[in-house]
Amino acid sequence: MEHLIKRTHYLIYVVIVVNILLFLALYVFQAVQVNNLDQRVSGMATSLDTKIVNLNQKTNDMFGQVSGNLSHLGRALRENSFAIDLVSARLIDLTNEIEEVRREGAEGLESLKSELNFSGIINDALEGVVIVQRGDDVLGAGVIVSSDGFIITADHVIANEDRLKIRMRNSDDLLTPQVVEEDKSVDVAILKVNKEDLTYLEFTELDSLKIGDKVFALGSPEGLEFSATEGIVSGIRKFKDLDVKSAGSFGRNTELIQTDAAITHGNSGGPLINRRGEIVGINSFSLGRTVSGSSVFLDSEGVNFAVAVSEVKRIYESI
Repeated sequence: MEHLIKRTHYLIYVVIVVNILLFLALYVFQAVQVNNLDQRVSGMATSLDTKIVNLNQKTNDMFGQVSGNLSHLGRALRENSFAIDLVSARLIDLTNEIEEVRREGAEGLESLKSELNFSGIINDALEGVVIVQRGDDVLGAGVIVSSDGFIITADHVIANEDRLKIRMRNSDDLLTPQVVEEDKSVDVAILKVNKEDLTYLEFTELDSLKIGDKVFALGSPEGLEFSATEGIVSGIRKFKDLDVKSAGSFGRNTELIQTDAAITHGNSGGPLINRRGEIVGINSFSLGRTVSGSSVFLDSEGVNFAVAVSEVKRIYESI
């Protein structure tokens, strides 16, 4: 019995020792596992830190590269903008040059056409010419200078006439004019008719005329209605230069245009025009005909005179 008790005690000791050993083994095993886990976590943390550092470096590098690219792009855009401005400015200059060449070419072509054919210009200008009549008798011509009915003629055409009538081209209607102004010293008179929207001729400047320029005297010479005679500007002079002792009431300093375009009875008072259809003077007299009722027969041919546009404009603008 005692022997059995001792054996039992021995087995109990053995079981206790075995359990202690198992517990120690399990503890050691768990300690090893925890240590391994710590090492793995530490390694993963180190690796993660390294990756984060690398990622930050790459991000900084990318930002630096993008910033550099943006800076380069901005510089390129500024340079390109400057280049575009230069090109635009040059294009504008070229456009202006092309427009100038085109304008000069058009003027040259117009001038060439004028040199070759004046029929269109003369036909248009005759629309602004009128016949000055007394009854059915043609006294002379005149020119419309405003759309509302102002007409300029030679003073000697209407002098001492109280039954004046005005007839326009392509119309048989006779209009009664009002005498607005007369200046015998330059042989110019201004009339007014009660009619609107008229075709009229414009003035040019005396300074634009040169000896040799082509001119046309418009009117109704010797009753040949609305016709034209051709000539050139032979000279620009004052009346005193003609050395004519008796010539009506002309002022000595009256400016005249000498021309070989025929000026006869019927186109006195009509316009002398240039090749652009502008008024350069008002037809007045010839040295071989009667001037304002005074005879100056010099047996001259082709020496005719128109009152210069400078004198005509001065009187017209004064009213």
